[in-house]
Amino acid sequence: MSPRIALPFFPLLLAACTANPPTMSITVSGTLVEAGGKYYLQSAEIRYHLNWMPQLRYGKYLGRELVVQGSVPEQCAQVWQDAVIKVHGGAELVDWREVDWSTCIAAERVSLVTADGEQLVYDWREINMEDYYF
Repeated sequence: MSPRIALPFFPLLLAACTANPPTMSITVSGTLVEAGGKYYLQSAEIRYHLNWMPQLRYGKYLGRELVVQGSVPEQCAQVWQDAVIKVHGGAELVDWREVDWSTCIAAERVSLVTADGEQLVYDWREINMEDYYF
């Protein structure tokens, strides 16, 4: 019988799982506003940066009240991408003055608030992913 060698895979796996906690789910209502080419949901207390989502055209709902169900990612990649600038030689840097520190939401369901109640206008689960290449 061959001797067993203990490999540190379990502690490594455990560390990776604890380093990436699940994202927090959130439901927020507010008015959709645009600033600097970015879209935000302005509630009474806070302004939320809305991540780009496939087939969701925020511009159609500017100034309207929305209810957004989604998740708050641990790190908002969209915020960093929006702050990238080109420098000499084509290199890219993050301009810290352009980083938006608002809480970020990745929308999963969006409803438009109307006089008749909420009308679902976007559902991430209904997206036809055949149109996108990753």
